Amino acid sequence: MWTERVFRVLIWLGQCVPSSLRVALMRMPAAAWMRRLSQIHLVGSVVVPLCGLMTGYRMLLDVRAGHRRYALGTYEPEVAALIQSMLKGGETVMDVGANIGYFTLLMARLVGPGGRVIAFEPIPTVYSVLCENLRLNDLHWAHPERKAVTGQNGEIQMQTEAGNPLSFTARVAEGGDLFVTAVSIDRYVEVAGLTRLDLVKIDVEGAEDVVIRGMAKSFLRFRPVVLVEIHANNGHQSEALELLKVAGYELMCVDSTGLTACDTRACGGRVMAQWRS
Repeated sequence: MWTERVFRVLIWLGQCVPSSLRVALMRMPAAAWMRRLSQIHLVGSVVVPLCGLMTGYRMLLDVRAGHRRYALGTYEPEVAALIQSMLKGGETVMDVGANIGYFTLLMARLVGPGGRVIAFEPIPTVYSVLCENLRLNDLHWAHPERKAVTGQNGEIQMQTEAGNPLSFTARVAEGGDLFVTAVSIDRYVEVAGLTRLDLVKIDVEGAEDVVIRGMAKSFLRFRPVVLVEIHANNGHQSEALELLKVAGYELMCVDSTGLTACDTRACGGRVMAQWRS
């Protein structure tokens, strides 16, 4: 199919550019305009090789969903580098809000077959692509779970983004268009019989507070590093960060300059929480 060939050529050309330059180009104001232009008339999904930290892996990507950043290694490079610096072989990690599995794949590479990755993704269309991406790379130690992680257990409603089967912005909502199974991290740990939990990455479109409320026992038992996406809160206290601080965690903002201390009023972006030793 010609759209697949065009997409593969665009990715190949992008991967020929040095990684530092790729990241710089994607941060330029004109990058969004260039992406929109390059997506004209391109539809469908295609399997492409990855590069950088993910060289040797492949992913099934939707050419209209902004997925090319995964193939080019320009998706949150500072977060990818931080995860690489923290994880070791044999560790157990969770990817809460895994989407189609970019960070799941990275975590699986780092912990290796002796480790374990548990990837939560509740949206059926997205979950199916996540499973395919794990299958493509034979990552049998990464376990996909079609569940929403919240502070409760049972069935909940979620609202997905209209017109986008691989939605980045599904959220918990009364009267939503999708019923999904929900579980707390503490409950999952108990049922699965986990004996360690080293890192939890959370990206749940503003529901991070309920996820963290549901892992109080896991904080005390395992003291995992928590890497959480905080959504804009207009300068108000973030309940998620307050809960982490009360649990005994030190908070650091993650950005292109590295790690900087932050407080519970962080207005958005990634925050790393690490147990105070």
